Amino acid sequence: MPGLPHPDYDLDAWRRRIPLLASCIPMNNCSQAPQTDLTRAAGERYFDSWNTQGMDWDAWMEEVRLAKGAFARLINASPEEIAVFSSVSEAASAVASAIDFSGRSRTVVASEMEFPTVGHVWLAQKQRGARVTWVPATDGVIETAAYDKLLNDEVAVVSACHGFYLNGFTQDLAALSARAHAAGALLFADAYQTLGVVPVDVKVLGVDFLASGNLKYLMGVPGIAFLYVRRELAETLHPAVTG
Repeated sequence: MPGLPHPDYDLDAWRRRIPLLASCIPMNNCSQAPQTDLTRAAGERYFDSWNTQGMDWDAWMEEVRLAKGAFARLINASPEEIAVFSSVSEAASAVASAIDFSGRSRTVVASEMEFPTVGHVWLAQKQRGARVTWVPATDGVIETAAYDKLLNDEVAVVSACHGFYLNGFTQDLAALSARAHAAGALLFADAYQTLGVVPVDVKVLGVDFLASGNLKYLMGVPGIAFLYVRRELAETLHPAVTG
């Protein structure tokens, strides 16, 4: 349509690779994105491999390696900084289990915009000594400065979703990283609601952890999630949640 912005790629060609768009207008990628021809082809390759090879372990592990590499390129990380999980909440649990809440720095500062399952992960750490405080959302937004009231040398980790799952409001992760680090805390970011829609560069943002999954705006299947861990941290944290 005249007057509307156009992307620098062939949008119509990409739309044709999403068969559902021929009959429906999806309004929300929440629980499952529409299927693309690429996603279907990948699934069919897996089922063909399973049917003809039984268990082709080396090929399947190569797919995991390729997936980690693709996710790393998407967020400007190295494949060695990427771990694979089944969900973002599982990834958050692994991160939480690696943090020591027995000393002075035992506070979790989390936004009221966290996806419920991520919030539950932090609440579960209370039995390990964590104290959880919440940055309130007002009219669907959180001002970055609202974190300042809760940040001090007793904070171990700040949990800040990149995008609010209810309305799409995005937080300034670079500013929050700087604030968290100034207080001696780590920053965990959940980018499930933004990755694939908003450019994300973990090096520019300065986050310590960033998690996201396949099924929303990365147009993939459920049951696959990725966790970025800043290289300098990887050898110093030892998760108790493994798998």
